[in-house]
Amino acid sequence: MSEYEEQAEQFLKKHNIKLSAKYGSGKEPDWDIHGDHFRVTLSKDNPKQAIRFDFWGSQKDMQEGKIATSYDVLACLSGDINFATPEDVFGEFGEDVYTKKQANKIADFGAKLQDFFTSEERDDLQEIA
Repeated sequence: MSEYEEQAEQFLKKHNIKLSAKYGSGKEPDWDIHGDHFRVTLSKDNPKQAIRFDFWGSQKDMQEGKIATSYDVLACLSGDINFATPEDVFGEFGEDVYTKKQANKIADFGAKLQDFFTSEERDDLQEIA
């Protein structure tokens, strides 16, 4: 297990969060270059919560037959969680990278992540590099 994967597993254990990543239906994302599609579920028991979302691995991992790891997912979420409004998205990337519809979609997901993770969990998630 790599140092990064160990860091992700420690995060999940510390916060009693379960992560499941299963091969998805092959659904296509909104971008051209991607890897395998996974359906990810994060869950915790106290309070009882779950969040489900689509995740695409890298094209390189797909070509090498690698599946998404906890680190792959959490490292992406550590960035996604920072965008709770379209203005957050445009402020980070400018207004010429994403359409308003795409920015709304990104912000909706970021807001859901902020609702799922506690403040302490969000802080610790930012440490996953």
